[in-house]
Amino acid sequence: MNNIQNELYAMLESFNVNPSDEYKECIEKYLTADLSFTSELMEGLAKTIFRSKKMMAYYLLHNSIDEAKGAARLRLMANRYADEELKQKMLRHYNDEMNHSTMFASLIPLTGYEAEVDDTGVEGELTKILDFDDNIKTFIFRVHSIEVRSWRLLLLHLKIIEESNEQYMKDMQPTIQNILEDEMRHVSYTAQYVSQWLHQDPYLSQSFINCITHTNRETWEDLSAMSNFMRDNVVQLMQEAEV
Repeated sequence: MNNIQNELYAMLESFNVNPSDEYKECIEKYLTADLSFTSELMEGLAKTIFRSKKMMAYYLLHNSIDEAKGAARLRLMANRYADEELKQKMLRHYNDEMNHSTMFASLIPLTGYEAEVDDTGVEGELTKILDFDDNIKTFIFRVHSIEVRSWRLLLLHLKIIEESNEQYMKDMQPTIQNILEDEMRHVSYTAQYVSQWLHQDPYLSQSFINCITHTNRETWEDLSAMSNFMRDNVVQLMQEAEV
């Protein structure tokens, strides 16, 4: 068992979530150090992004938009397919994600850049990014894998900030810490459902594994977008680095 799994289980325990053997088997086989959101490559890219104010502005805007889209998916699925108990948790999650969208956007001016989050078309994007249709269990599997990724990346971001002497990054720390605390709660409540459903029906494990794989593929796509942004803005980024 690697450190990431130990940290995940310790965090779940702090929320009184005791994951089933079926859940642990999926995590220990597929949430490993060579996957994209736990890899050394991700850490290296994050450090590169945090060295550039322009890259940070782009990254924060990207996160703000993703949080709004994720919130819209949660609300749609909660209202259509969740039982009352799960619906209430998902709607609280929806509110958190909408707040996160605003919080990420509020950090952009700290970089010296300005950007507006365009909410136009977010609802229209649902048909493009809602890959799992009406299956609430598969949807929660997908959400859980994404929330684990968010939790890991926010921990990495705080580590980079703590090691930095840049004041603008120090100013971001309280907001990112607040988002992290919400994400820990999201990881935990979704883990409870995933763990329970896998224990009740181990054949669902393949669906959960597919969701983890999808999240990793999506993460590589995000990494590619960041790399393309660096390529397209390399002159300005190099000039900024020389200041």
